[in-house]
Amino acid sequence: MQHPSLNNFIDYSSFDDSINLDEFISNKNGNPITLAKLFALLRTWNNTVHKSFTKLIYLTLENEIDINEFDVITGMNLLHFTCKFGAKQLGYENEAVQVMNLLIEK
Repeated sequence: MQHPSLNNFIDYSSFDDSINLDEFISNKNGNPITLAKLFALLRTWNNTVHKSFTKLIYLTLENEIDINEFDVITGMNLLHFTCKFGAKQLGYENEAVQVMNLLIEK
């Protein structure tokens, strides 16, 4: 498994609740969400990511990715992020179970 160099990673550290996520993740201009983009977004772990987590995962899975790939910065894969998403403190337990089942089916 080869990973792109760290210089090729996208920095979304300034990603916040003011961004139009639907426009950002759309396939406009032939720029679909990729696994690298998804991991960069998930690393921000803010309210916008929490609210859109399920949608982000579904859109990414439409692109026939390898769900065993992991973020080289955090060492987490989609299953790890889903477990984090299911933390009781966030209040998305049911959604996390649905995403977990989808990932297990893949």
